[in-house]
Amino acid sequence: MPLVGRGCKRDTSDDDKSKGPTVWYHNGSLVGFFSSVRILDKTGAIIVILVNSVPENDAADWVGQLLLEAWLDDCSEKNDYVSLAEQSAAAYDDMWARWPDLDVLNVFHFGTDDKGHIETLRWENDPDVPGGETFVKKSSETLHHKVRTGL
Repeated sequence: MPLVGRGCKRDTSDDDKSKGPTVWYHNGSLVGFFSSVRILDKTGAIIVILVNSVPENDAADWVGQLLLEAWLDDCSEKNDYVSLAEQSAAAYDDMWARWPDLDVLNVFHFGTDDKGHIETLRWENDPDVPGGETFVKKSSETLHHKVRTGL
């Protein structure tokens, strides 16, 4: 992640001369939704970014950083977010290129007892986890999850 605010002038209005502006920050995500929020203490400025898609990088956070750097216009060292986004998108594309077709990859195996009741579920979904993940029924209400490491 880039470092925001490099080269900014320090706030000299209080007794603590080493302190720069205080920024409160939070980010979050749900399926298909990303957000980031920044609140600058003394100016009262609020930067809110909402993204309702699945970007190839943390676009909500990076756009918020870009706007924060623009707001803090006394910073001498700005990040090159276009270059960072291009690098991140290329790495994202490379990651997915190395994975096989996910429709073929998801394989489910059900294990049953002698009466045909399902006792286990093995899900083969990750090429880095040989043998897949196994969910084992502990009682009539719960399943126990374990990952077989192949070791």
